[in-house]
Amino acid sequence: MQPVIEKIERNTNQSFAIRKFTDPCPQGIFHYHEELEIAYVINAKGKRFISGVLEEFDAGDLVLIGKNTPHYYQIDENSINYDILVIHFKEDFMGLTLKEIPELNPFYKLCKKATRGIQFKGARLEALQNLMLKIYNLPSEKRLTALIELFNLLVETEEYRIIGVSINEEHSDSNNLLRINSVYSFVSNNYSNKINLKDIARVISMTESAFCRFFKKITRKTFFNYLNEFRIKKASKELLISEKNIALIAEECGYPNIANFNYQFKRVMKCSPSAYRNKFFKP
Repeated sequence: MQPVIEKIERNTNQSFAIRKFTDPCPQGIFHYHEELEIAYVINAKGKRFISGVLEEFDAGDLVLIGKNTPHYYQIDENSINYDILVIHFKEDFMGLTLKEIPELNPFYKLCKKATRGIQFKGARLEALQNLMLKIYNLPSEKRLTALIELFNLLVETEEYRIIGVSINEEHSDSNNLLRINSVYSFVSNNYSNKINLKDIARVISMTESAFCRFFKKITRKTFFNYLNEFRIKKASKELLISEKNIALIAEECGYPNIANFNYQFKRVMKCSPSAYRNKFFKP
């Protein structure tokens, strides 16, 4: 799936956009935009995909997403009273870039990490959520001051998690990020099926040899190492949340050969699938 560019609309009397989404979009649209994004899930659940990682989210989730970072939110169709509050702002929305404003340099450094998505947690999370709601409810002429306050509070929040797959920052320009995220999206949607180099190279219009060099340069690992790690993480989660037999989980995660699954699982998780399950569910 190739990401599509989204044009963010904002009022002419605002330097940034803040919107509350109340109309769920269950299928999710894989997209990117030149604005950075702060998304606070007030009331919804589903799955979100950022920088190679597809994971579940629930009410309270608060994430910072870097500019030109492809992502999507897939809302659970059973979500009731759907509400997501989103702030979009360009890096130079105040006339200068964040890097050029000394007082915002710490926030600029945080935004650099956000090309992989950042999820905020811990004691300051409630304060961040309340401040976003405050910004939404303020008149437009008072919002900018509160937004700067939000930037500073994000910087001061020590409990956060980088969401996405690690990449080589030396080669993380916009074009490369779009390409690698197209690969990640393809894997996320097709990991249960057989994936060969020809299929994946075609996603970003490369030859197989060129794709292998590109992927290794960006991620510092081979494509098939990444694919195996992705599949095994899916399998490890399924082992804990379901009572399916191991062979079925292996097949659903792209391993029709149980012996290969057991080998790959032990290589990534350092134990067998059955031992992993038994750690959490004692007979």
